[in-house]
Amino acid sequence: MTENTPLQHLMGIERDCRRHAAGLPQKLEIKKRWLGVGFRISDQLILSPLGEIQEILDYPLVTKLPNSKAWFHGIANVRGSLVPVIDLQAFLGLAPVTPGRRSKILRIGMGHVEAGLLAPEIFGMKRFLEDDMHRLSANEYPNMSRFMVSKFTADNDQWGVFSMRVLSEDPEFFQILRF
Repeated sequence: MTENTPLQHLMGIERDCRRHAAGLPQKLEIKKRWLGVGFRISDQLILSPLGEIQEILDYPLVTKLPNSKAWFHGIANVRGSLVPVIDLQAFLGLAPVTPGRRSKILRIGMGHVEAGLLAPEIFGMKRFLEDDMHRLSANEYPNMSRFMVSKFTADNDQWGVFSMRVLSEDPEFFQILRF
C-alpha cells in the first residue's frame, strides 16, 4: 500500500490541472480607442478630440460688445476668467443658434486662445476605434472643410472630426469687430 503524503496529493492536483488547462492565447490584439465630444452643427454630427475641449457649460450671462460681428455673442465671466462666446454655426456661415435648453457652450483653451463655442446640441463623450477613422472626401463639409480632419462611421451615422486647434489658429476667428 502506497502512502499518500500531502506533497504527493498536491503534485497529483497540479498534474491534473496542467492536463485539463486551456492554452493561453497566442496573440492578444489591443485596439486603440479614440475619444471625443459629440455635438451638432446645423444638421451635421460632429466630434472634437476630447483633449481639445476643456468643459461643457450652460449658456452663461454674456456682456455684448458694440460693433462686433453677429457670430460674436460677447464676453462671459466663467469662474473668474473672461471667456469670449462665439456662435460656432454662425461663424461657419450657417444659421445662428438661439441659446436654449439643448444648446451648450464648448469651452476650449489652446495656447493663448480661450473661447466658449455655442453649439445647438451636445451629445457628450463618444468612443470609436482608431481603426474606424476615415479620410474625408472632397466637399463633404462645405462650410467647415478647413477645420475638418477625418470622420468616423457608426450605426449608419457619419461623425466628422472638427479640429478646435485648427479653429484656434484661424485668423478670421480673431476678427470679431465689424469694420
